[in-house]
Amino acid sequence: MLIIGHLAFGYIVSFFLAKLLHISSSSPYYNLFFIIGIIASIIPDIDFIVLFSKYKTLKLQKDDTHRKYISHTPLFWILISVLVYIIAQNELIRYSSFFILAGSLSHLIGDSIEYGIVWLWPFSKKQYLIHKIPKENFMKNEPLLSYYWKFFSRIYIKNWTFYIELVLIIIALIIL
Repeated sequence: MLIIGHLAFGYIVSFFLAKLLHISSSSPYYNLFFIIGIIASIIPDIDFIVLFSKYKTLKLQKDDTHRKYISHTPLFWILISVLVYIIAQNELIRYSSFFILAGSLSHLIGDSIEYGIVWLWPFSKKQYLIHKIPKENFMKNEPLLSYYWKFFSRIYIKNWTFYIELVLIIIALIIL
């Protein structure tokens, strides 16, 4: 899933979580909860920093993926959310922990569609996915922006998962 899809999915999940928790749109913290949920929906990709510092380059490595690192595991985000909830001194922070969990899990669900997530970490390092997108030869040692442009224009827009992402973006815009 592309970053815009993660943002849209994080917004949708935050919207329904706010409804589930009966958080009124008149609440002074309503927008803050959405911001937390949306940021949490993209923050698992912070592991790109680890990947790039490991190889000292912005070029993608053919045998390594940032989706195998700890920030792409459900257990990590469950523990972070529980920790935030436990140390919370007020309701605002307690509610924030739910939006952190929902946003981060939306990211992992999105990545599970076509890339795979290590859902059972630390018990297994196997990546689980629904549909594997074919890889092209241009992936090997390709600069990041060049890779993403080629991937998007040659593969992604021809795949059914692109349309799922497009629907999520439309839904997010409708409920906005």
